[in-house]
Amino acid sequence: MPTHALLCSKQLLGGLYVNEEEEHSVFPLKHTDVYAKITGHMSRVEVTQTFDNPFSEPLEAVYIFPLPDQAAVDEMEIKLSDRIIEGNIKKREDAQTIYEEACSQGRTAGLLEQERDNIFTQSLAHIKPGEQIEVTLRYTDQLQFQGGNYEFVFPMVVGPRFIPGTPIDESGDTDFVPDASRITPPLNLSHYYPKT
Repeated sequence: MPTHALLCSKQLLGGLYVNEEEEHSVFPLKHTDVYAKITGHMSRVEVTQTFDNPFSEPLEAVYIFPLPDQAAVDEMEIKLSDRIIEGNIKKREDAQTIYEEACSQGRTAGLLEQERDNIFTQSLAHIKPGEQIEVTLRYTDQLQFQGGNYEFVFPMVVGPRFIPGTPIDESGDTDFVPDASRITPPLNLSHYYPKT
């Protein structure tokens, strides 16, 4: 199994996955905790998701997830055992350079990137075997007002989307949507259909 499966090798996957040869292996989601505080027409939301690395080697993983269209993420924290990694807001290119440097040096690091208004990608590098991963995001969102009421929405899934164009490689990228692989997580249907 490769020790740095995703961003370092330029193979990106959705969900919280690690690449094993030709197969996609999923990290089990242990728990999701959402805390929202609503004041007037604004919400302040904290989302904490807990995963663990069931594999026998350190690895890198990528997690694609949805947030509301108008969400403004301003804090990110990754807790790995007794270590806490706090995010800093940087220009995308600068953040990618810092992350790739940490990845090449074998250091634990995280990178949060906005792909679309409502799709974010979280990359986690060098997660140790058996290590529990706790990712916390904090964001502010403006509530929609309709029919005399405010509506609070917390999206749970990046849904399938139409990807037009001609495929340019095996990742799913096309000449019309060159980053399609970054916004199209693979579906894990094993929960719905038993193996035969």
